[in-house]
Amino acid sequence: MSLVKIIPKHLWVAASSWGARGISACVQIVSVHYLVSLLGEDKYSAFILLGGLITWCNLSDFGIGNSILNYIAERRAQDKNYEYFILVGSVIVFILFFIVAVFLCFLSMTVAEQYLKIYSDAIINNKIILFYISTLIFCGTALAGIIYKIWYAEQIGWLSNLFPAVCALIGLLNIIVVRKIDGNFSDLLIVFVLFYLPALIIPIYLLLKRYRFEIRKIKLNRRLFAGASLKIIERARPFFIFAVMGAIVLQTDLIVLSQKGDASEIILYGVLLKIFNVIYFIYSAVLQAWWPVCTELRIKKQWVELKKSIRLSVGLGALAITTLIFLVYCLQDVVFKLLGLGGIEKGSFILYCLFCLYFIIRAWCDTYAVLLQTMNSMKPLFIIVPIQALINFILQWYFISILSLTGILIGSIISFLCTVAIYLPYKFNQQIKKQTH
Repeated sequence: MSLVKIIPKHLWVAASSWGARGISACVQIVSVHYLVSLLGEDKYSAFILLGGLITWCNLSDFGIGNSILNYIAERRAQDKNYEYFILVGSVIVFILFFIVAVFLCFLSMTVAEQYLKIYSDAIINNKIILFYISTLIFCGTALAGIIYKIWYAEQIGWLSNLFPAVCALIGLLNIIVVRKIDGNFSDLLIVFVLFYLPALIIPIYLLLKRYRFEIRKIKLNRRLFAGASLKIIERARPFFIFAVMGAIVLQTDLIVLSQKGDASEIILYGVLLKIFNVIYFIYSAVLQAWWPVCTELRIKKQWVELKKSIRLSVGLGALAITTLIFLVYCLQDVVFKLLGLGGIEKGSFILYCLFCLYFIIRAWCDTYAVLLQTMNSMKPLFIIVPIQALINFILQWYFISILSLTGILIGSIISFLCTVAIYLPYKFNQQIKKQTH
């Protein structure tokens, strides 16, 4: 029997996910050198701000992708047909794309100038167009990405991990080629499109191809379309709400920086965040693999072993995060030189300590969030995360005026410590008591 058949499909999917995310993260870091050399520091800082919009734009699918994933997985388990969910989901996505495109026109005219206000017209003279095209690419990528959800549901998720990594590599290759052809080229809009457009074109092509394949097998009628649409939209709602909360908690930093920071602060924060997210990705991968272990211990009610496992996981994670961030601090001169950021002022020891503390607290909170999800207890997250999001934004906005870049991290750390870092472990212990009696 071949190795491919011996190893379960979900392990292949998990391994491909870690590999693909690692490739994409490395592409983001490697691209810094080429992008800075093409754009210069001011325009590259604007590139970072525009790239930060991707999480907000991912909300444009309104949870439809995860809803379709669930329905397909359920019907496959029941040996029922699910083709009409693919057809209806595809139609909804294309309708949403046109609605979103119109909405983004008004949003860009309202928000673009304010979001990019720190840049003069000499640096960026087409802010509205730049903001519109950037958000349109990201929203289209999120909507067309339902093809990846479909593949996950069909247990061929390795394809869902492969194609985004390929898109990232093509984007990087585009930038390298442009730099080779004309090292003086500096049009931010064109560079942005070259880097991110492959991630839009490829999933659109794949989704259209799948739609054409399915439409040949089943014809949609009005009643069928209406019924399936209502089911998909109804189940999409909680996914959308949870995604909104996550975006508010983790993505307000760049919004605050766009209003109160300068170009050098944006670059320093953005680059360090890219590097440290690669480090944190290692812990996230371990956490993903740890999920079934938690579930098994919970079902067996082996609470002592589970708590030991929690301490071990968080402890090793904290040690790894601290070691790697300290290593980056010691080598930051070399790292910044390799990335073409020799002119950027390096981060202070305090800044690195705050980043370290921030990611350790993230590890603690994410661990308990996973534990609650294994217990099917999502209500605590829906209660506490909006509160944290509000506190996080207020504190970041306040502290950046007083403490500059470190204020962003201090605001985030305090928001975690006074909300989810306490509340989630408390609700976890409550769940243990309920399941023990």
